[in-house]
Amino acid sequence: MKRIRCSSKVAMKQIRCSSKADRKQMRCSSKADRKQIRCSSKADRKQIRCSSKVAMKQIRCSSKADRKQMRCSSKADRKQMRCSSKADRKQTRCSSKADRKQMRCNSKADRKQDS
Repeated sequence: MKRIRCSSKVAMKQIRCSSKADRKQMRCSSKADRKQIRCSSKADRKQIRCSSKVAMKQIRCSSKADRKQMRCSSKADRKQMRCSSKADRKQTRCSSKADRKQMRCNSKADRKQDS
């Protein structure tokens, strides 16, 4: 694949690609084009997956799960949403580390009290 050592980085990328795949023909022409074309070959359902990092996160999620719809929108939202889907019994588990410990303990304490 990398047999021919090229004088320039651009030329190197071109030749490395041509040997790899016809379906990914323009994969290395530029970083933006590479992302677009790499996706089209992978999946129609994830069509715009690579257009931008933000869009990538949004669309990667939609294909994965409707139940975790907003999982990737932001780190804070991701934690909140990830929890709701995981457990109603541990509803506030991810809001903050302190709250998480409290809730985890409460459930344990409640469990011991009931028994």
